[in-house]
Amino acid sequence: MRALVTGSAGFIGRHLCDALLRAGHTVEMLDARYGQDIREPMTIEPCDWVFHLAGLAAVQPSLEAPAEWMRVNVQGTVNVLEAARVTGVRRVVYAASGTYYGADATPPWPEYFAPEPITPYAWSKYLGERLCAMYTQVYGLSTVSLRLFNPYGPGMSRANRMGEWLDQRRRGETITVSGSPDQTRDYCYIDDVVHAFIVAAYSDVTGPVNIGSGQPVKIRDLVARLGPHEFQDAGWQATGTWADVSKAKRVLGWEPTVSFAEGMRRVLEAEDRLAR
Repeated sequence: MRALVTGSAGFIGRHLCDALLRAGHTVEMLDARYGQDIREPMTIEPCDWVFHLAGLAAVQPSLEAPAEWMRVNVQGTVNVLEAARVTGVRRVVYAASGTYYGADATPPWPEYFAPEPITPYAWSKYLGERLCAMYTQVYGLSTVSLRLFNPYGPGMSRANRMGEWLDQRRRGETITVSGSPDQTRDYCYIDDVVHAFIVAAYSDVTGPVNIGSGQPVKIRDLVARLGPHEFQDAGWQATGTWADVSKAKRVLGWEPTVSFAEGMRRVLEAEDRLAR
């Protein structure tokens, strides 16, 4: 297959491109770091799959610049979908988000829960998902939206909270955590995330699908693995995230295979190799 990966220089994009190439697929890469701007209308070469990962990540920075998050994550998604429609792409796999479910829904969260995005980041990703649904309904473009829950692994960026904590660890600093130590997050290891993108591309499933571990982890247990840490009062923070991944198992034949303990072992081993 011939694939286009937007956001190919990002954390998930790099891992996905490597996996596609290892499997013998032809991969075209598009990323702002190569001077390509998804905020502008674009044309793309004919291909079978578009994996749309490009966009601005992170919740807290979006609170300071909501308009920019909308330009990149919403207008950018329109431009990618329109280019895919005009080119006749077979399938678009969109990197959606597990941040839609809001603070009040009782976890674990299935896809049929009514989304309640709160932050500009969550809204921008949710609107991108709805654009995918519209392009499927109105134009017949095959799309699927993977609602990702906290992907992690070697090479993650500071846009990921765990990536920020690892950066502090590298510098020998005390790890600072905003919010309660009893917060929980559903962390999904990068290999499992990449596998989900590939099986979703091969499928004909449309609409949203949760991609997570299905197991919440307390933040206090996570940072205890990283080293000296302290908790600080913060503004609004989601008390917990927890994906119901039964739909992914049912419609994609996908389920997470890397436990949190094993994933963190791999992350810390990679960190130790870099420090040598």
